[in-house]
Amino acid sequence: YHSRNYTWPPLEEEYVPNTDGWKRIMKRRLEQVRRIEDVSDMYNGWVATIHTALIAPNFTEYGWAITRAPQGLLDELVTSAHRGLSSPHNMPPEENIGSTCIDVPHPSNRPLLHPIEHLERRALLELRPIAEAWINHDDNHDDDNNHDDENHDDDDDDHNRDDDDNEWTMQRTKRTERKQERKHLIGNNAYGLRIYKNGSRLNMHVDKSGTHVVSAILHVDHDVNSKPWPIVIEDYQGNLNEVVLEKGDVLLYESSKCFHGRPRRFEGEWYTSLFIHYYPSNWKRIYNSLDVHYRIPPKWNTILPPQPGLEQLVMADTSALEPECDDTWCSLNDTIEWDVRGEFGRYVSGDGVVRDLDFGGKGIGTPRHWEEEL
Repeated sequence: YHSRNYTWPPLEEEYVPNTDGWKRIMKRRLEQVRRIEDVSDMYNGWVATIHTALIAPNFTEYGWAITRAPQGLLDELVTSAHRGLSSPHNMPPEENIGSTCIDVPHPSNRPLLHPIEHLERRALLELRPIAEAWINHDDNHDDDNNHDDENHDDDDDDHNRDDDDNEWTMQRTKRTERKQERKHLIGNNAYGLRIYKNGSRLNMHVDKSGTHVVSAILHVDHDVNSKPWPIVIEDYQGNLNEVVLEKGDVLLYESSKCFHGRPRRFEGEWYTSLFIHYYPSNWKRIYNSLDVHYRIPPKWNTILPPQPGLEQLVMADTSALEPECDDTWCSLNDTIEWDVRGEFGRYVSGDGVVRDLDFGGKGIGTPRHWEEEL
């Protein structure tokens, strides 16, 4: 800590990204962390908040966007989901999710896991060009905090393209005047289908910093009588967004950096989604998880007294709650609500502007069977 000339509180220019809104919510959370009563939980709070506020780079302006899944992939996922729902006794409860991340009113309401086998790999392949096009946004919207590696090696990116079946059309175009190297993503995993039941709540959290950096939630379907169940996500402008997804909508998000969850309880019979996670191919060169621990101040375990007007933060393993507030998250009384449908090949984010993903212009390969849909 001292050899790196760190000080506390952090310097204004240390926050990443360096926007007024982001600094506001991160400074508040750091003050909350300093008042967590359990020292072990406090350290978890330090790690999560230091990572998001100061260490991890951001790749987009807002940290989230809405788009749409390829129709062929969606059709197969929907068919698989309904096949599983017709025989729920064959679907086991989800075992490997953190017990403190999903809150249910009764053990019988625990989420079910419906395996989709080969569709996981297909989803990982087909969502990757969409996620890559999103983080390789127009130069006019680039952020000084975006990190590129000029000496990137393409090998890790292309060996997973499943070239054997000739599905991918690799379109190469001239670089922009800046000749900026585009960011490549490595697929880590596709997980699901997770089937939530009535009364479920997903606490606010950030994902694994090593592998879940740029992610996608593909909403497959829900029962017709269920009420809208928004994903809640913080953005880099300091806003809290409530995003409602319909069948086929995809939420792209920087999942290890932006706190997100579904703190409002689900009201319905079932709701199912697929989760897809990627990390940049140069991630190990631009990010070191030990930097988070080095940045935590030496007197981190000094518990400060309550501060008037500052609500209590409770860490449940790696998820966070504010138990004094409705639905366990105080900013839910001041959110931006989004109920817009994603468009295939385009995306919309926090400024409300619809933009083309522009695969060809960015030199990003796409499956041949997308041609008619695009």
